[in-house]
Amino acid sequence: MLLAPQVMMAQYEGDCFKMEGEGIDMPFETTIRKDTTFVLDFSEPIHGFYVTGASILNDNKSFVRIILKDEYGYEHLVYENNYLLSSPDGDSFYKTALETKVLDEKIVPKSMRMEVGNATLQLSAISYATTHSSPLNSGQLRKKQNEFIIQKTNATLTRRHLPWRAGETGVSEMTYEEKKGMMGGRLPQLYGFEYYVGGVYISPTMMDGEKRGKSSSDYASEWDWRNRHGRNWLSAVRNQHMCGACWAFAGIGVLEAYTNLYYNQVLNFDLSEQDVISCNGVYHYIGGDPGIVLDYAKNHGIVDEACFPYNTGCTLPDCSNKCDAPSNITSIQDYTHVVNIGENAIKRQVIKAPLTIGLYSINHIMVLAGYKTLEVGDTIHFSHSFNTDCSIDSIHHQQYIGQAAWLVKNSWGEDWGENGYGYVCTDIGDIFLLYAITGNATSTTLSDSDIVCEDRDGDGYFNWGLGPKPPTCPDWVSDEPDGDDTDVTVGPIDEYGRPTIIDCSGAGVETVNSSQTIAEDRECNYDVVVLPNVTLTIKGDWLFHYGAHLTVKPGAIVNVDGGKLISARISQESGSQMNVVNGGTIIPPARKRFAVPIGSKMRMTKGRIESAVQ
Repeated sequence: MLLAPQVMMAQYEGDCFKMEGEGIDMPFETTIRKDTTFVLDFSEPIHGFYVTGASILNDNKSFVRIILKDEYGYEHLVYENNYLLSSPDGDSFYKTALETKVLDEKIVPKSMRMEVGNATLQLSAISYATTHSSPLNSGQLRKKQNEFIIQKTNATLTRRHLPWRAGETGVSEMTYEEKKGMMGGRLPQLYGFEYYVGGVYISPTMMDGEKRGKSSSDYASEWDWRNRHGRNWLSAVRNQHMCGACWAFAGIGVLEAYTNLYYNQVLNFDLSEQDVISCNGVYHYIGGDPGIVLDYAKNHGIVDEACFPYNTGCTLPDCSNKCDAPSNITSIQDYTHVVNIGENAIKRQVIKAPLTIGLYSINHIMVLAGYKTLEVGDTIHFSHSFNTDCSIDSIHHQQYIGQAAWLVKNSWGEDWGENGYGYVCTDIGDIFLLYAITGNATSTTLSDSDIVCEDRDGDGYFNWGLGPKPPTCPDWVSDEPDGDDTDVTVGPIDEYGRPTIIDCSGAGVETVNSSQTIAEDRECNYDVVVLPNVTLTIKGDWLFHYGAHLTVKPGAIVNVDGGKLISARISQESGSQMNVVNGGTIIPPARKRFAVPIGSKMRMTKGRIESAVQ
């Protein structure tokens, strides 16, 4: 079957893609439906290489590429088509070129490779130029070509109501050869992922039109380790540059975040990817498995970046270049390979701590930092200067509603995505290489005695990071950690990441209207008021949650006799008295000063006031 270029849309418009000046045309009548390589017989070097023909894509995963290889083995992108760059009725191109529009240094073409995925490519001619006819160099042309590609991509995204946008990134500025090196020696079809600057990236694996329906999940609808307990637990976004080292950056990113969480401190260690790349003995700059990173951390420990800096030139330094006296070595107790048996298995792990995630479709590995569930009415905000946001609706987005959009931390620098992060919605079968850290994280500069146990919001529930309650917590602290240490209305979370919400407004008030001694422990989710001329003696541990108050009226007496009064917001009115005796303790809410108002009394006899923050 021959295509008919004359009735198709010209795909690449503008002088920045077209042959300029005189050139030589060579008939090349061929129709391609599978990957094919042609050996070329050029005896003289050229300054430009162009193609004429047409292509038709059969579905959203279809693609076409033409790649020219020179005498040095370097590859140059001549032509590319995918759903973002295509028109519905097919695409024609006439004496068109991408990177080979202008070659600053002459090359001798040796072969031309066509990559065709579920598509048809018809070539009718190739053309070449032996002189430099453009006033622009290759870098200037690439910038103009990228501007066109970004504009066309965003037009397609808008027309098809897809909730992400394209823009210039550090990766989109790379040449084909540079991108190929960054992806480990083979460049998969990225479907615009290198241009992603915000929104929810929809993988072509999800664009089959099938209505999947809301996934069956009891887990929290959203999770984001960049904002848990009011803090970002992820370390800084890194840049792997043109080296095939995403596997190392993903593993190191997970380890840095896990260390923050384990010690409940934003330590943000900068650990050395080069230590793993140069010293693991298996993988280097041509791709790898993030499990190797965690295995290396378990068995050897990983030094800090200053001890063995990352080589952005992608040449492999010998392991002996590592410093002799690192300032820090970080290790882990163990790690696990999380079997992808579905969305819930992944959510179950990510609410514990970030983990690695790979995407088959683009052959790339990142840090999984959370997720959100796409729902009707959600507004997708674009941080770049686009005219409109995108709202999820039941007409244009029915196949995505109820699906998880996975929050990833990439290693392509902060100008990719939204400050280096992005949301990806993809078929569950597209996900692999899920590795998670388990057990202790150890450091030569820290020990378990450095685990912070604190109640930042003063609700009586403490947060300590990961795992069971550590010895750094007082013994009276609940075994259940706080679900949000910035919100007094949020208690512990359940196994599905859902918080216990406490509405204090309806909790009521307990009125103590007769003198009494209470020896048992209590947890108070309500206010306690001691009426005038009543004596309340507390011998047990009373823990006040969610900002509950203890009010002592005029003439009333409260004795903390060997017991503890924890996280109560104490209001002593004029004429009241409190006695802390026989080892009794008052522990005010976190970051709240304890003061005795004028006209009231406080007596301490072998009692004390402690800080709630350990």
